[in-house]
Amino acid sequence: MERVFSRLTISLLILFLIFSSILKADYKDAVLEYRKGNYKKAIDIMVPYVNRYPDWEFAHRLIGMCYFKLKNYEKAVKALEKAASLNSTEGSLYIALAESYFNLGEYEKSLSVLKRGKKFLSSKSEFYLFYRISGIIYYKLGKCKKTVEFILKSFSFKKGDEKDYFHLGACYLKLKMFDKSTEALKKSLEINPYFGPSFKLLMDLKLKRAENLMKEKKFEEASKLFQEFLKRFPNRPRVKLNLALCYISMKKFDSAKEILLEIVDQLPKNYRANFYLGYVFERNKEYKKALFYYKKAKKILPSTEVKKAIKRVKSNLKIEK
Repeated sequence: MERVFSRLTISLLILFLIFSSILKADYKDAVLEYRKGNYKKAIDIMVPYVNRYPDWEFAHRLIGMCYFKLKNYEKAVKALEKAASLNSTEGSLYIALAESYFNLGEYEKSLSVLKRGKKFLSSKSEFYLFYRISGIIYYKLGKCKKTVEFILKSFSFKKGDEKDYFHLGACYLKLKMFDKSTEALKKSLEINPYFGPSFKLLMDLKLKRAENLMKEKKFEEASKLFQEFLKRFPNRPRVKLNLALCYISMKKFDSAKEILLEIVDQLPKNYRANFYLGYVFERNKEYKKALFYYKKAKKILPSTEVKKAIKRVKSNLKIEK
């Protein structure tokens, strides 16, 4: 009986050692496939073993990281949450899990995961991602002060990229810190001159500055910014109209007329363009043309100002006769 038991024990031990060596080889193969970017292969290797050993934290983590790389964020969340529940102390897991929740639009869960995992972070890269992802989440939640705070903290661990500076610039703009916004957006474009969102926002910022200069009656400065904007985005009737109004205020009536004619050609039912075109012709003492555009404006909107203008021009026409 003892001999039989001994033989059985030896046989089981041999089988265990064989199985352990297979398992070890598969583990190495899965890691190798992951490093080569063959994420599906790595998953195929690990799934049978994670099913057999459901408390193996590493297996859940590796599968989760593979799904994360494949952008299958729902499956990534499931696997990584399981690994986290098995007391994972890997900082990279919590970063990937937070990013997965973020990409699923679950921003509060993403923040919660980052807070849970912060104590496990060890490298500069992980700390950079922790603050960066937190900053972007706060941006999505409309909390600009927090966004600025966290993205600036991320820079102490790694240089920011064009997206980091874009988020900074966008938040500074919302906080009405226009100089800092301009500086951040320019930095974004220094890093990547072809990053469209930063370029567009920088141009929008210039437009806002031009509008503020108009309110301050600094028409010369405002007109230069409007011109710069229109070189990049020529089909913006509202911007053209503001530039025309700057020219009118500067008594550059011919320049204003040229722009207003473009607008009414593009938008014939634009009241303000027709009205101010009438005004420009009136100032140039071209009363018949002025009357024509004032009447067009009246058909669009019979306002008191246009009625007075028509009456005034008719009076001038009588005097000319």
